[in-house]
Amino acid sequence: MQASSPPGSALPAVLFCLILLAGTGSGQEKPPALTGSLARSLARDILGIDDKKRDRAWEKLGEVAPEDLPRIVEELGKGFVLPPKPSGKQAKGSFMVEIPCEEVTGGLIKARIDLPRRYRHGASMPLVIRTHGAGMDGERLRPLWDRAGKVTERFIAVTPTFPFPEMTGTIQPWDLAVHATYDAVYRYMLAHYGIDTDRVFLSGYFMGAGFSFQTVQMKPHLFAGFHASGRLYWISADKEVAMAAARHVPGYFIIGQTDSPDRVDGHRDAARYYEKVEGYRGEFRIVPGEGAEQPFFSDYDEDALGFFVNRERVKFPKAFSTHWGLSPYLPTFRFTARCYFVEAQKTTGSTDCEVLVEGQTVAIKAPGLERAAVYLNDAIVDLDRPVIIKLNEKVVHEGKVERSLDFLRAQLELEKDAKLLYWNKVEIKR
Repeated sequence: MQASSPPGSALPAVLFCLILLAGTGSGQEKPPALTGSLARSLARDILGIDDKKRDRAWEKLGEVAPEDLPRIVEELGKGFVLPPKPSGKQAKGSFMVEIPCEEVTGGLIKARIDLPRRYRHGASMPLVIRTHGAGMDGERLRPLWDRAGKVTERFIAVTPTFPFPEMTGTIQPWDLAVHATYDAVYRYMLAHYGIDTDRVFLSGYFMGAGFSFQTVQMKPHLFAGFHASGRLYWISADKEVAMAAARHVPGYFIIGQTDSPDRVDGHRDAARYYEKVEGYRGEFRIVPGEGAEQPFFSDYDEDALGFFVNRERVKFPKAFSTHWGLSPYLPTFRFTARCYFVEAQKTTGSTDCEVLVEGQTVAIKAPGLERAAVYLNDAIVDLDRPVIIKLNEKVVHEGKVERSLDFLRAQLELEKDAKLLYWNKVEIKR
């Protein structure tokens, strides 16, 4: 007969087990959830101007549950990087600035900024970057902005003067200066003003139109639309390839009926391609007379700005194409950069590139691409699952891609674009 235990004799053992379990749990606390209100608060501090609050916000994000992290990108994308408050009185209306740019002669770019009456620090507005033609400067475009009517009150405008070394009649030294100018002006405006980065537009006249169109082909992920009056330039000798690079960026085109054949034919080539491919968005005007006599098609500026008003950029398309190659004007300057979320780092000569995302697979077709980086976020693929990257049919990556807060922070602080964020990048080579 088995002896029974005295009543209560098991209590110490039970208490010991409970204490042990409690002690074990305290060392494995569940990370705090990133609630909607917490995400909004952290995003506000990250985008704000208080360095201490920003640092604490990033530290707090490092403590939350990893599966909640996508929420912070969503909240950041609703705002913009708040620029520092002006040290003195905020300049208003129309005024000149000098923008640093190491790549150009003299290291400075002169530009006119036009702020609408309702612009205030702490608010964001769309931006129009306006560029002039050869043989003139940005100040020649000033009257056009004033004549465009009330629609100008809906945009911040900046009009740089291209810092050409000298007007020698050769275009060779201009190419690098022009693209360095676009880059410097864009970064300056994001650093000093509240810019809605989903609504940045390019507007150009003659040579400025050609380079605006070309810049859109090179960096379509930065722009929501463009206006080109009088000339078009291309990133590829194959105009269909060049047009395809700009397929997600709506364009407003103007040409004079008696302009030179190369200008009119280029305009018609663009129009035919827009008509040919479903989903392309563009408006085309062939107006009486010669463009240079209009002047600058000024009667159409208000219409062009109206074309911009309700447009936002396409950031993460599932299909896009581009062309990486050498500039036809300056052999040492290579048209390479990030196009949407693929960045060419090394190519063999010039190469066309097509990118297609299907499910968890990013397929890149680019015969001359030797090395590249693929930037990823949850709008492109599901980062909770393995990702496959193919280069010319060959699998060059297969596996999970980490959501890195360090990468996210470094990118935001460098680019100042809260609406175009990636969690990480994958380096690939053929």
